[in-house]
Amino acid sequence: MNKPASSQVIAGRRRLWFGVLGIYLLIGLGCQFGWVATDWMKLQSGKEMQGPTSDAWLGTDHLGRDLLAQLMQGVRIALAVGLLAAGGAAALGTLLGLVGAWFGGWTDKLILWLSSTVVAIPGVLLVLAIASAMGKGMTAVI
Repeated sequence: MNKPASSQVIAGRRRLWFGVLGIYLLIGLGCQFGWVATDWMKLQSGKEMQGPTSDAWLGTDHLGRDLLAQLMQGVRIALAVGLLAAGGAAALGTLLGLVGAWFGGWTDKLILWLSSTVVAIPGVLLVLAIASAMGKGMTAVI
């Protein structure tokens, strides 16, 4: 039996997004393990602000650094921050949920009050407060 056209379109979009996610993961892992974009900080005198060439597919910046290599390193950092932040939030939420369900009573009420209070604070203000308390670095970003 043939599928309706709309389900074929949805399946095609799903395949496209999984392909994009796969490429994103491959670039992030390749940069993390040093397989690609290893010379992203290399300054190249005389190659400042060049357009796309065979050496630098997206061109170079004002210091002669390859823009594609910098973009790939950005993928690596964004992937690490995203995975660690989402993993940490899932782990903390699971832990607090388990503790609240196990002990119940005032412990459960305290955890529920804490989570309700955090949700009530506007996101931008919460992020600014945490960032100012944490300082600089990857830990503060995560």
